[in-house]
Amino acid sequence: MRIVRTIMLLSAIVILMPSPPESAKKDVGLVVANDVSAPEIFVAATRAASDIGGFCAREPQVCTTAAYVMEMLEAKAKYSVRLIYDWANEASSGDAAAPVRADGVDHLVTSSTKVAADEPMSQTTLKIEDRIPAWRAPTKGLNVNS
Repeated sequence: MRIVRTIMLLSAIVILMPSPPESAKKDVGLVVANDVSAPEIFVAATRAASDIGGFCAREPQVCTTAAYVMEMLEAKAKYSVRLIYDWANEASSGDAAAPVRADGVDHLVTSSTKVAADEPMSQTTLKIEDRIPAWRAPTKGLNVNS
């Protein structure tokens, strides 16, 4: 019984997904030539539910309609997954959300920035990381009291 509930839940989720446009239906392999109306789908579903065992041998038209419905649901699932994938890739690119630096902005002037601006440019090419001394391990055996 749990399998039937899972199938029903997954079917409901797939039915609620967006349908692909007509041009995309051909890309996923959905045959558009034999369009089926909603009442035919309902009749096929009720017939299939009432006679699960061996109904394809007795009513091949119902099996054909059910196969069409399954292809339609598969096409909807593939199209929806492609939409989600494209949306995720677009959102993760991050180019649109990058901050833009404005040109001609007045910089904040304080007493320290004014002093730094008045000093001549340094001739050193050292960066702050270069000025930090390298770490050295403490030496063993040093006795401070001796």
